[in-house]
Amino acid sequence: MTALTAPLVAATTVEKLLLALSRALAEHAHARMQARVVRADATAQRAVLLTKSRRPVFEAESYLRVR
Repeated sequence: MTALTAPLVAATTVEKLLLALSRALAEHAHARMQARVVRADATAQRAVLLTKSRRPVFEAESYLRVR
C-alpha cells in the first residue's frame, strides 16, 4: 500500500461497526433483489404454462356460443 492509499489512522470501533452494518444491509438488499427476480421469473413461467395449457378457442365454437 502506498502513502496515498493508506489510511492516516486506524479505523475506530464505531467505524468498524458502521462498516459491518453497511455490509450486512447491502447483503440483505441484494438478497431481497435476487428473491424478487426469482419470484418474477416464476410468475412469468407460470403465465407461459397457463397459456400453453389452455384449449384453443375455435371460430366455429365461438360463433355457436353466441347464437
